[in-house]
Amino acid sequence: MSLKIANISLSDFRSWHRLELGFDSDLILIVGRNATGKTNILEAIQMMTSLVSFKHPTLSQLIGRDASSASVRATAVGDSRSLDMRLDLKPGQRAYFLNGKKKSPSDMRGLVPSVCFAPDHLEFSKGSSQVKRAALDDLGSQISQSYQNVKRDYDKLIQNKNRLLKEESFSSSLLDSIDEMLVNCGAQLMFYRINLFSNLMRYAQVNYERISDGREVLAATYRYSWDRSGDSAVAREYPVSIGDADISRNELREMMAARLSSTRQSEIQRKRSLIGPHADEIRLFLDGSDVSDFASQGQQRSVVLAWKIAEVDQMEATFGNQPLLLLDDVMSELDGPRRRALLEFVDRGLQIFITATQRDYFDPELLGKATVIELPIGGETAQ
Repeated sequence: MSLKIANISLSDFRSWHRLELGFDSDLILIVGRNATGKTNILEAIQMMTSLVSFKHPTLSQLIGRDASSASVRATAVGDSRSLDMRLDLKPGQRAYFLNGKKKSPSDMRGLVPSVCFAPDHLEFSKGSSQVKRAALDDLGSQISQSYQNVKRDYDKLIQNKNRLLKEESFSSSLLDSIDEMLVNCGAQLMFYRINLFSNLMRYAQVNYERISDGREVLAATYRYSWDRSGDSAVAREYPVSIGDADISRNELREMMAARLSSTRQSEIQRKRSLIGPHADEIRLFLDGSDVSDFASQGQQRSVVLAWKIAEVDQMEATFGNQPLLLLDDVMSELDGPRRRALLEFVDRGLQIFITATQRDYFDPELLGKATVIELPIGGETAQ
């Protein structure tokens, strides 16, 4: 049985000076006008469960005005267990506690996983490859400490290399050394990312078929930075596959090393890194047409919805327990059929937290199953 959140309390977290909430159902609706602190509640839950925030703040930004620290506490229950979880925040520091004992973030990972769907995520289907790479890497970092570490190390190496390339003169041996580390780190990141992408697309394709009633087929491509072609004839062939998920780390190292060597002069002339997973291209297709260029707004939103449901599927497969689903003000962005597809999770037994500006997005039957929290809450103080 999956763990679920029974209650949560916030202290000087974002706009909330003090807040205590209890949840006695699997569906929690947090309803209120804009700027009443709805999103901050979901962000606190995500920081506690997935160890990240979809808003990507600094730790200082999570601490309330005029406060020097903040804390989030929650009780997770299920499978005859009751866990007291706590997150303490100070500028530049965070500490997790489980049943009063300090724990590392890796100890907390996957204990109560969560998937968040916010309006900014609607950019995924029509956004650039950078948006899609970030979505994959964010999920991979939540699922795996190794993925997170490799991504962090790779980003640092790319920053160092770009800084070096911008200098008027530099040691070629230093660039050789950075490239050698980049090959090892970059090949590992691509290996993780390609396999995660392959798994997610299998789920997303099934989800999209259900959401669209089988009207279109969702497909994708993953092109390495050294293997991108402007040939439209080649591009039309790519939707058949998302790439070779069976490729080995050694093969990726060899390919990346060879292309870094042949591209050295171009990188020096352009003063930036051209080869590596930071420049790989990800494209999505419906019946062979690029979603970014040709899909309607409704189709684009169906793609994002299929992807988000795939994240839930992947989390459940990875951790063996169901994640929380955090929906931040997205109901107003979806039409009736897409709302219903999302709310099918109620029947799957997931615990779902939804923020909305009004109750009208939910039918009476659904409201009858929900814990409804109206903001502002009397007696609570928001800064």
